[in-house]
This record gives sequence, structure tokens and C-alpha cells, in this order.
Amino acid sequence: MDTIENIMRELVIVLIDDFCSDDARRALAIYHRKTPAEIRTDARDFAKNPNCGNNRFITYLFAFKRKGVVIGMGMATKVSKKYIVYDYVAFDDMYEEYSTLYALFFDFIKDYFQNDSDHIEHFVAEIRAEHEDVENLRFIYSLYRYGFKCVMQKYTTLRLGDAPGTSFATYLYIDPPSPDNDIDKDSFCNIIEAIYFDYYCEWYKNVYSDERKKDQYRQEARQAYKELRHALRKKKRIPLASPILKKPDCIDEHPVLKTIRVLLYIWPFVYIFLVRSHDVKADSMDIMYVIIPLYLFEICHRKGSSILYILKYLASLFTSHEDIS
Repeated sequence: MDTIENIMRELVIVLIDDFCSDDARRALAIYHRKTPAEIRTDARDFAKNPNCGNNRFITYLFAFKRKGVVIGMGMATKVSKKYIVYDYVAFDDMYEEYSTLYALFFDFIKDYFQNDSDHIEHFVAEIRAEHEDVENLRFIYSLYRYGFKCVMQKYTTLRLGDAPGTSFATYLYIDPPSPDNDIDKDSFCNIIEAIYFDYYCEWYKNVYSDERKKDQYRQEARQAYKELRHALRKKKRIPLASPILKKPDCIDEHPVLKTIRVLLYIWPFVYIFLVRSHDVKADSMDIMYVIIPLYLFEICHRKGSSILYILKYLASLFTSHEDIS
């Protein structure tokens, strides 16, 4: 059985220079299969950016290879010569459960740009605010383990070309965070402005051949940036929060977690009814049967774990796989 130690020994990360190469096609195939449609760039758009960018942004595509076989992809973009955006990380089915591999990509990117001629101010990632899925949770969990902080101000991410449903409320995750656990409003807006105009608009300038589409996209970027500045008009600084321990409200409102909590609160009454209906005398262990399931759930939930991670942790107790807790 594979262990994370064996995988790490055999794993190499290589830069893909040509978006049309075999490695690129295999990496993008994994990315296309594992990334939700609403946050997935059309694979054909990569071929329309053959030089991986211009003087305003440079996109770096990496392949994770084990024994010569591509098992995953990672993508990061240098924006305005001072920000690194973690765009995507995706792994094939049999490797996606190893959370260390996601954190490994963050380490690799930091090392890759350590001696860069441009001064990198921040490493950032954009995460949807209102919706959660398996890939989103894995990425957030990896950001948490790596020490990223969430800027507690929603903004609208720009659509991915003509794909519907790809523009939505978003949080920015940032590293390194300030020691004061907040960020200056103008510094935050500068990052978003760079992502809007030096990255997204420049990327789709290469994708769109129709000048009207280019102008419309840029106008949407101006409007989104104007709305952000308006939302921040009364603020000077924006608080930062741990992406897991103090998470955006979207995870608190997940219907599955709410349903499980309701059932666990009902459970004590059901247990008491069952005991009494069978004329069984309650003993000192009853408190454990009644309270502990609810207590454990609240502990896990307040630490930001989804049901996915609770189940994976339990499964890890009986396997030689990596413990993700």
C-alpha cells in the first residue's frame, strides 16, 4: 500500500514550458476532470496564451510526476511583478486524499520565487465565499495548514470567459499576513485591482478576438472594482482571520452540517424515550451516550472541519495513509 513517504520520495514537480506539450495535456486533463466547472478555466484558453503571459502577468503551469507519470497539476501566476496567485492544484483520484501534496505545492512555489528578480509582496489565493465542494475544502484546508489568513471582505471575482456562473462572491487568502492581523484597505484594493486588470483582463485579451468582448470584459472589471471601493468607503483596515478556525460564514450555513446538528440535538430525547419505553433503568453511562456525540460534533465543527474531514480522519485510524488532522 502506498504511503505518503513513498510518494514524496518518488515525486518531482516540473515546469511546463509549452502549454501544448504532452505533459501539459495530461496535467490539464486532470485539472479539467477534478476542478468544478464554475472555477475552471477552459482548457482551450491555455493554448491561446502560448507565451504564458506578458509584462503584466506570467502564468506558470507545473506537472506533478511520479515515476515519469503525470499525477497532478499546479498553476500559479505572477501578477504586476509583485503578487503570486495560487490558481489551481489538482491531483488524480488515488492521490487527492494526501493533503500534504497540496501544501507541498505552496512550499515549492515559495522556493521557486525565493530568488526572483522581482520583489514578491504577497502570495494570495481566491476562494469562493458562498459555496463549498470537495476541491474547495481541500484547498482551504491546505491554506489553513500553511498559515494563510482570510481577508474578511467579500468581492466579486470576474467571470472565466463566456462560461456562465463563474462570477461570484469571493474571499482573498493572503500570506504572509500582517502582524496586526489586519490589512490596510488600499493594500487590499491594490491586490484586487492587479488581479482584475493585470491578470484577468490581460488573459482574456489574448483569448477574445472580438474587440467588443474585450471592451465589455474590461467594463465589467471596472464596475466590480468600483463596487469594492464603495463597499470599503468607511473602512481603513480590514480584519484577517484563520481560514479554518475563524471561517467565512458560508461554511457555517452548509445544510448538511445544520441537519446533522439538529439530529444530534434531538438524539437525547430519542434516547430517553427508548430507555423508558423498554423500562430500562438509566445508569451513569447514559450521559456519555447522550452528550458525547453532540459534543464531538460541535468541537469538530467549530474547528472548521467538514464532514468530509471528520470521516477521513476516522478512516485514517485504520489505514497507513496520512493523518490529515
